[in-house]
Amino acid sequence: MATDIRLDETQVAIEGGALRLEGGELELDLPAYRGGSVGARRRALAHVAGDRLALNGNGDYSGGVVAPRDLSVPIRVFQGGVQPFKNELTPVGEELSRLRSAIDALAEQLATAQLSASIRAEAPHYTQEGWRYCSKCAGLSFAPNRARGVCPADKQPHAVESGACVLFAHRSQYAGQPGWAWCHKCQVLCHGTAALSGSCPAGGAHDRSRSPAFFLWSAGLSQANKKARDFPVQEGWRWCGRCYGLVLGTPSPGRCPHPDGGAHSTSEQNLNYGVMYPA
Repeated sequence: MATDIRLDETQVAIEGGALRLEGGELELDLPAYRGGSVGARRRALAHVAGDRLALNGNGDYSGGVVAPRDLSVPIRVFQGGVQPFKNELTPVGEELSRLRSAIDALAEQLATAQLSASIRAEAPHYTQEGWRYCSKCAGLSFAPNRARGVCPADKQPHAVESGACVLFAHRSQYAGQPGWAWCHKCQVLCHGTAALSGSCPAGGAHDRSRSPAFFLWSAGLSQANKKARDFPVQEGWRWCGRCYGLVLGTPSPGRCPHPDGGAHSTSEQNLNYGVMYPA
């Protein structure tokens, strides 16, 4: 096709099948967009050593490069040492999603290992520290590092503000109710079975498959053949009949993760549990 160059009042229009620039750099510079940044040059594209094309040559644009969401870039994949590398065109969004999933999986594995490692044998029972009260949902969550899990109030980490509470794991020499477990998805202490799993703020039902068995003390439980309580407790903890979590207060001020929304359901007939709270 024929080529032509037209000069308008605000732009230069170049018509043709291709534009050939016999030079190593293409500069684009609109001073009004510099935002106070200094530097004599603004190299948008540069032909650099190794026959490569460089964006933002030499980092001239202080704000970096803005890329669209659907940008695809070549990802170098290691081939087990037989063929060193090959290029594959992989959408950046998919790669980031895969990396996020891998990081989440590692975080869950770390949390499970930390939960098991923090159980201490104090014959004839086992104790575990690191449980804290969340002021947003009023639940008890495993948070040794103070920021973990999913709170039903805002789907963010629990707002743990209390000191570390202590639970009995595996077995207890005191009167303790079994059936309590840790949900690895939301980090809360909950009671139930595989068939009755409650509502998890992370979505779906609680998953207690990775948890040891916990026992909760209550004055309402039979003391037969059990040692009398000789440790300080914080009473007022109750079971929510909607989400199956352990929550503080009757009524509880926290928000329940049940799909119907609303507050926790803690009836007066519910046992009043005491959680060890070292003075």
